[in-house]
Amino acid sequence: MTEDLERLVAVCENPAEPLTARLSAATRLGELGDSRLLREPVRVGAIRFSRYPATNADYARYRVKTSATPPRFQDDQKWSHLQTANQPVVGITFEEAAAYARWAGGRLPTELEWAIGAGAPFRYPWGETWLEDAACCRGTLALRAPPPVGCFPRGVSPHGLWDCAGTVWEWCAPDDLQSELRPVRGGAWNSLPASCGVEARNEYRANDRWSNVGMRVVFD
Repeated sequence: MTEDLERLVAVCENPAEPLTARLSAATRLGELGDSRLLREPVRVGAIRFSRYPATNADYARYRVKTSATPPRFQDDQKWSHLQTANQPVVGITFEEAAAYARWAGGRLPTELEWAIGAGAPFRYPWGETWLEDAACCRGTLALRAPPPVGCFPRGVSPHGLWDCAGTVWEWCAPDDLQSELRPVRGGAWNSLPASCGVEARNEYRANDRWSNVGMRVVFD
């Protein structure tokens, strides 16, 4: 079993493998137990970042330990394509994301922290020029959901963060606590390539629960 897991991880992280093979290997990892999710956070300056967006498996462990409300799409068969264990958790509000981060011993990043971790001052985590097969965005194999985390090795940031461009928008801590809007960064699986990357930014209401918005935890 260990050898099978190691082989699947190697496929996911090999940019020479076709995307279809990487996605298939990652989906299988989600079924078997994705060991990559246990990797230590990476240090960026004074803080540490989770390598990947928080996943359904991460959030499920949190819910077992707490009375947290399930994500919007949980247990709805019409949305079963969002529920693989190692897909990013989506359908959570800003406050739900912040509560999970606190439970995990961390917090949501500020926008500046997120940008630095994602690869600022570059436009994209990998540099200044868009690369095909470096991020999940609109047009990526006609995907209609975020892929499992860690399938785009060409898109890893200089600090070792995966999936900062595309996949899911990530909730960030706001500067203005009086506003009903909360910032999200990075772009998502249904964003155009021009709307993905280090500079990509949007805002949603704090109680919105969308299929393209997730989160990443940082630790002081």
